[in-house]
Amino acid sequence: IYETGYLPELSYMFKHALTHDVAYSTLLVERRKALHRIVAVAIEELYADRLPEHYEMLAYHYELAEEWQKALDYLIQAGDKAAAAYANAEALEFYRRTVDVAEKIGKTAWMAAALTCMKRAVINKMTAESPEAMGDCERMRDFAQRLGDRRTEAMALALHARNHWQNHEFEAGEEKAKEALELGGEFDDIRFAATLILWFILITDGRLDEAAPLWETLVEFSNVPPDPMILGAWSLGGAINYFWRGDFEAGFDHLSRWEDHARKTVEGQAGSGWVEGLLLGSRGEYQRGIDLLSKMIAASERMGEVSWKIRALNSLGWLYQEIENPERAMEWNEASIKEATEGRARDVEVEMQSRLNLGDNFKALGRHDEAAEQYRIVEKVARNPAPNQRMSVWNYSSHLFHGYGELLLAMGDIDGALALANECVEKAESTGRKKYIVAARRL
Repeated sequence: IYETGYLPELSYMFKHALTHDVAYSTLLVERRKALHRIVAVAIEELYADRLPEHYEMLAYHYELAEEWQKALDYLIQAGDKAAAAYANAEALEFYRRTVDVAEKIGKTAWMAAALTCMKRAVINKMTAESPEAMGDCERMRDFAQRLGDRRTEAMALALHARNHWQNHEFEAGEEKAKEALELGGEFDDIRFAATLILWFILITDGRLDEAAPLWETLVEFSNVPPDPMILGAWSLGGAINYFWRGDFEAGFDHLSRWEDHARKTVEGQAGSGWVEGLLLGSRGEYQRGIDLLSKMIAASERMGEVSWKIRALNSLGWLYQEIENPERAMEWNEASIKEATEGRARDVEVEMQSRLNLGDNFKALGRHDEAAEQYRIVEKVARNPAPNQRMSVWNYSSHLFHGYGELLLAMGDIDGALALANECVEKAESTGRKKYIVAARRL
């Protein structure tokens, strides 16, 4: 071994890793465990005033010392520390080890394991690792069932429903959300969370009449302080609902009210930032919207968030078209299509929205055949969506009918343009999309 001279504290290192391996392997198991415990205790005593710097090493030594409760505590803290720094892979590994240690401890650690599985599910969903997120929800539910804790089990079901919804699996998501309500509806926070997920499913599936009563329930229970992740989703969901209605000031008011909660989670920050950019653009504050969405994309890339980032790419394309810069708009729309079709967060709805924007770009540049190609791709999905393609068809079909109708008018197909205008009026009026009611009547 040799003494290191470049560290603040006196340290020693082996001259070669193999020497270390041989020395370590010759120790008897009990002696090895005792030494790990001695090292861990020494770290706690030496660095008592700055333990967070050493959570990882403490978790490592207590785990190998088989001091399971201490290992559990430090693994959780190390995982939370990594998650706060957006070191997602490291956080997931610490949380995996936490669950393994909890199994060794037994019943007294099962609640910690359940909450750790929830943290894993959030990170895996944020980074578009959907199968892993689903598995995390199942394990969370399993631990809750072992404990007989209906509230935690119901929250696991609500999170599972949310994963299904974001995967465009509406039937499975609806079933899980209703199961969560049945199991934990007596708890106000569970009722709010499960109702919110069910509202998302119904509204994006175009079942607006069924979703309307749920909105009243959400408003009634929104003062219940559930998990910040759920309130972050409420911040986003409420604001996008006002955006669809064309009530932009109400959307800003909603975001402002729930902003503090949204900022507590990565998805809350990203999702609320995206919808705020939409609201700014809709209100005519184009540069502020562009600046905000650009910052949000950079932040999402830094944090490893995927789902809202690809929507922001699409929305930047829309904003540049609004300020009559179709060339720049095309860059963002094409980037969004690439992410939505080839990236980790593949999303048919985002692809269709981006293709509509791209069609508008081609139309503005007089490239009518290329515009028509994009509109036809979207029309095929909008008129006959597969089960996993139904997300927000009711919403973007108004854009399709208006944009395609304008193109047909420019190409001299008056009858085709009028037919699409009539469809747009009917769709926009039945869904309350004021923007497209006006646009369709003008067409």
